[in-house]
Amino acid sequence: MENSQNILTKLIEWTEKPVPGFFKTLTPEQHQELLEYVHHVIDYETDGLDELYHTISSLIKYVPNFVLLPLITKFIKPPIAAGVCAKLSVKQASKIASDLPAEYLGEVALHMDSKLAAEILEELKPKLAEECIEYEGSHHPMKTLDIGQHVSDRLLKSASKYLYLLENVDDVLLETYKDVIQKLRAV
Repeated sequence: MENSQNILTKLIEWTEKPVPGFFKTLTPEQHQELLEYVHHVIDYETDGLDELYHTISSLIKYVPNFVLLPLITKFIKPPIAAGVCAKLSVKQASKIASDLPAEYLGEVALHMDSKLAAEILEELKPKLAEECIEYEGSHHPMKTLDIGQHVSDRLLKSASKYLYLLENVDDVLLETYKDVIQKLRAV
């Protein structure tokens, strides 16, 4: 069973909004029940998407990037792109990502597994990687810290100049990422 703080942190990360005040009055058992219920709702609402992501990832391997890139940013929303990226190799995903705008990549990363997002970020050209870090840090600081747990010292050094973006983040949430914040300050 997860502890209550981890559950509340997870719910905040999923929505990027503070949890309603009454959540804090629930018992640890009720927090666990709530998390299980939210998982059930998500599973119910996303049933079948995994197959869709697999199909799209299989198809895009055969479409040239100059055709694919305008279609991605215009018609594929970031949550869908994140699901498709999960079905591609890091090399394939990085190749496509290298020609997309940092803002779009930042929104895709929000919906992606943080370890995978870090692996793709590592493969990008340094300038684009830094633009992605700056965008993500200013729009989704908690996700940035989550991704930061998986990146190299080279990228941490690049990210360290954006520590000021964490000034308005709740101290309770920052406590969850104290290790990565210490690493950022140290590089």
